[in-house]
Amino acid sequence: MRLLTVFLLSAAAAAALAPSWTRADVRVVDAGATSLRLAYEAPGAWAGPEEVMVGLPLDGDVVLELVEVVEGAALDLTDARLEALAGAGEADGPARIGEPGMMRDQRVASLLFAPRRRGDRLQTYQRVVVDLHFTAGRGAGVRLGSRPQEEALYQGLINYRQARAWRYRRVPPAARVNLRRERTRICTGYFF
Repeated sequence: MRLLTVFLLSAAAAAALAPSWTRADVRVVDAGATSLRLAYEAPGAWAGPEEVMVGLPLDGDVVLELVEVVEGAALDLTDARLEALAGAGEADGPARIGEPGMMRDQRVASLLFAPRRRGDRLQTYQRVVVDLHFTAGRGAGVRLGSRPQEEALYQGLINYRQARAWRYRRVPPAARVNLRRERTRICTGYFF
């Protein structure tokens, strides 16, 4: 009971210290075979950091290009809540891509849209448009997983439809031989 109380108190303290961010809108503008254009738009005067997961080709690099940046309000960092944000490493905006990883059978990376620290000010952004260029990427073909797996990818990836062609495809064993009786062989499996 004591642990739960401490957690609730610390969660309440964190909520009181957290800035009252509004959620930004991040959407796909264009998706090609080797590129993806995303737009971040703050609904009001400014919005906090927004992170999305992007499906990637199985190999190759991802290059982030800033296409359009519209600055928003420049906030004073004397507010303890904003200073905590800037110290947490979430003030490296306007956009940055994280290290690639795997989510089920899909290679992914996080894309963070965030304000930028400039001295004692925190520069926010109204609109940021980025292009992601995929170099030397290849696809393995669509491999539909189980329904929960597909649902997780559908909800987790901003470019779900584009990324379907870039899934890791598990290949079943080439052949399996079952011996039921002497001199009888039944072969099952995939033959290439």
